[in-house]
Amino acid sequence: MRFVWLIRILTLVIAVGYCCESMPSDWYEWLYSYLGNGAVNFWGSPHSPILTAGVVGVYITAIASLPIAFAVPRWRAAATALSWCFLLMGLSLLTHMYNGYWNRYLSLTIQIINYARPLCFALPPLILAAILRQPFVQAEIARARAANKPSNHALEPTADRQ
Repeated sequence: MRFVWLIRILTLVIAVGYCCESMPSDWYEWLYSYLGNGAVNFWGSPHSPILTAGVVGVYITAIASLPIAFAVPRWRAAATALSWCFLLMGLSLLTHMYNGYWNRYLSLTIQIINYARPLCFALPPLILAAILRQPFVQAEIARARAANKPSNHALEPTADRQ
């Protein structure tokens, strides 16, 4: 498997996974009523502009990262753009730490869970953004770009065509 395909597969898994994780609870209820035997009462979260911006940010960066991931060997700035997408996705996921603020008067265990869960979910895109910035990754992508570059061997003069 080539290194570029590893980046593409990781991008696809992260984009789909985080879109499913950030799905609003209304959609969960609709899916359950459509796929299940009846309605379900899911727990609600406080609706705030910060959480809404975080969810919208996850969806936008997930959608934007997929075409960029397939342009990595062709476009020189694709790895940088993809790392920025993952960085913004990680920051958007960190907005879920705002839920911990609403549970600040509950037990210490609940507070730790409310602050640790968003950190765990935000780490993979942040780590992948940092990896894409490393020089060895940039060199491997440049090598893949050079391997995909078309050659003009038919136009070069040879001994019999001079």
